Amino acid sequence: MKQWYELSILEVAELYRKIELSPVEMVRNIFERYKKLEPALNSFITVLETESMAEAEKAERIFLQKKEAHILCGIPFSVKDLYDTEGIRTTCGSIILKNHIPKTTAPLLKQLQTYGAILLGKTNMLEFAYGIMHPEYGQTNNPWDITKTAGGSSGGSAASVAAGLGLFSLGSDTGGSIRIPAAYCGIAGLKPTYGLLSLEGVFPLSPSLDHAGPLAKSAEDLLVVMNALVPTLHAQPEREGAVVGILSAKEMAGVEDDVLAVYTEVLTKLENLNWFVKEIDLTYFHRTEELVMNVLLPEAAMIHEEVVLKKDGVCTVNFQANRSRVKSLIS
Repeated sequence: MKQWYELSILEVAELYRKIELSPVEMVRNIFERYKKLEPALNSFITVLETESMAEAEKAERIFLQKKEAHILCGIPFSVKDLYDTEGIRTTCGSIILKNHIPKTTAPLLKQLQTYGAILLGKTNMLEFAYGIMHPEYGQTNNPWDITKTAGGSSGGSAASVAAGLGLFSLGSDTGGSIRIPAAYCGIAGLKPTYGLLSLEGVFPLSPSLDHAGPLAKSAEDLLVVMNALVPTLHAQPEREGAVVGILSAKEMAGVEDDVLAVYTEVLTKLENLNWFVKEIDLTYFHRTEELVMNVLLPEAAMIHEEVVLKKDGVCTVNFQANRSRVKSLIS
């Protein structure tokens, strides 16, 4: 039998509706587990225990009264600490923003809260989503082996989900910042199609390359979250005959056998669904990092160009305005 922290989003949602598990019980269990694991894990920068319990009580009343509720109602989640949260500090993993309190909440996050999803806290990350961790916040450790890193830059999001401290998390990915920590921590992470999820209110690294996206325990859980964030997804007809482009066998050389076996298994399943799997030639594949950095570095420099601090450590620059300025220059 599964432990409560091993349950999927759909399993928890079903138990809520059967009144066999309550959001209050779920959130309480998470924070009890958090207090046992977190000193070694270091996956959160800010926790919202009081606020989470209040939201859990609201969700519990909805289920006890048998009211209709969104599938994410009462589902506990976290968010990488570069999403704006009204009245709650958003540090971006940097000492520069240690006292930064946004006046608005990122629309993507607000959408989840409208559904009744319960925000547990803001997760640890590499400073400004690039480089290394800031010593003020420390490294997020891997829940499977705390002597190793959880990866970055969305390391806190990945570690918290893998450790059972929430059912999913929102992160960001510019050059692997969702996918790398998800792989390190043995969970699922998605870098969605560029522009599919709003980046408004999300601290920018490189506007041409930034993506918002979810991390969860499984691909199924990712689908649940994505269907909530982009309701039109579930309305799409089954794409029988769709083409999936994959790297050639030569480009896959060096991949570990167990990883390759899972990869091959997935491709077989796609073919069984009448999807066409086709090798594609990426002419500049071996120059990927070079090309990415030629875009990322100048854009990141422009984002940070006008940082000004007050004596109390509050940052005065409007990073979102800088994002718009950079986008206007590159468009």
